[in-house]
Amino acid sequence: MLIDYYAQLSGLRKYNAGAKAAFAFLNLCIVIAVNKITLSLFVMAFMSLATLLKGKTPLKVYAKLMSIPLAFIVLSSVMIGIEFSSHPLGKYFISLHFIYAGITQNSALTAARVFFKAMAGISSLYLLSLSTPINEIVTVLEKLRLPKIFTELMHLIYRYIFILFDTVFRMQTSAKARLGFCGFKTSCKSFAMVAGSLFISALKKSQAYYDALLSRGYDGRLEFLSEEYPLKASHILSAAIYYVVLFLIAKVGV
Repeated sequence: MLIDYYAQLSGLRKYNAGAKAAFAFLNLCIVIAVNKITLSLFVMAFMSLATLLKGKTPLKVYAKLMSIPLAFIVLSSVMIGIEFSSHPLGKYFISLHFIYAGITQNSALTAARVFFKAMAGISSLYLLSLSTPINEIVTVLEKLRLPKIFTELMHLIYRYIFILFDTVFRMQTSAKARLGFCGFKTSCKSFAMVAGSLFISALKKSQAYYDALLSRGYDGRLEFLSEEYPLKASHILSAAIYYVVLFLIAKVGV
């Protein structure tokens, strides 16, 4: 819900949605293809600063969103950095009786590259999602000739998530008002009842919203309104300068 809210208020909102999507996707491809820590750091820093300074996303909100995948990335990087062998290896190792687990210079470097690649990729995608509402992203996907059924379902499922959020919030508030979460056993029982009620409520609401679509002339196709923002020459020039800098960093970086 935070992402959708701040995408509507973003200072980058009035930039061309297709250009933003292409920019984020191209950055993601470059980060994956080029195995340089310096390049990943530059992309991560640039995307984060653009989101915070130009997009006006609050630092607290951005830090919260970045912390969501951070634990998984750190854990994955640590596992990549640890190597197993039948003999002691690396500067730091421990004995596991039959095998040794240690960290070598190469494994540590590989783990660092994976970590910063992942963080740079996430910051690129957050730049897109925190500056582009879902209806504009759907419009971009339609222009790429994705099947209509795919984009329609994407939009409906995304919007339906917020409806379910509101429903489960009301159910939880009702359960709390009746002391439904005052103990572990009571909490488990209340959780099961809320989950069951939510499933039934979701079925009822889906039928109600389908009836609402039919009453408004739904014929199997959904049409979404979205604003079109022109692609300015200054934006193209800025992107060109950015990629020149990126190319230079890829040449001389480590």
